[in-house]
Amino acid sequence: MIDVIASEWMKLRSLRSNLYLLACSVAAVLACAGIAFMIGRGFDNQTMEERMAFPGNGDGVGNGIAVAYFVFGVLGALAITSEYRTGMIRTSLAAVPRRSMFLLAKAPGLAAVALVAGQVLAFAMHAAAMAVLGDRAGQVLRDGVTLGTPLSEPGVLASVIVAGLSMAAVALIGLGVGAAVRSTPGALVVMTVIIVVLPTAARTLPMPLRAQAGSFMIESLPLQIAGSAAGSCRPPSRRGCWSRTWSPR
Repeated sequence: MIDVIASEWMKLRSLRSNLYLLACSVAAVLACAGIAFMIGRGFDNQTMEERMAFPGNGDGVGNGIAVAYFVFGVLGALAITSEYRTGMIRTSLAAVPRRSMFLLAKAPGLAAVALVAGQVLAFAMHAAAMAVLGDRAGQVLRDGVTLGTPLSEPGVLASVIVAGLSMAAVALIGLGVGAAVRSTPGALVVMTVIIVVLPTAARTLPMPLRAQAGSFMIESLPLQIAGSAAGSCRPPSRRGCWSRTWSPR
């Protein structure tokens, strides 16, 4: 099994498209910074009373996490669909006839890359959002939270770390999807449905179904694991809870 894992790790490193995908993950950082910039501009143009009514931006990671999830999901899918596309799957299965072992051997290398890259990306997303907000991040809002949340605040560090960990989980989901559909375009469609279409559809539901459906979306995974949300999302007053995303604006 060790030899099989080593060979799959070599395949993963040799795919040039993986480097391009990881480079594309910078778009998640730009999304966090861009949304924080728009929040800051709107915040500056309001009166003090109107500023107090602003919703908090939390740790800022949620603004770009869908982009990051898509990139890591595609990374996982390509780990196996690229072999079907090139026909190399025949050689791989000839060397490792047990498909379950073949698939499991891909997971350690993929998870290791996604864990490291996910952590770097999550902290970069948070840092970008907080840097753009600047001093505005400390503004206390009407609901008692601040416009932004630095890592020093309780629960924020855990939520950012878990966000990075969840990217590795999405990469493994992408690997499973790729193994199921055996097609890169098909895997892209399925991952788009999971990451983009389903959350969008959930937002159209009436409350409380909106919050209940939202709690099962991949987007809500980091804060639920970190303990900021559980099951169905808690009331919007709870800092960092994804229920703000699913509640009426």
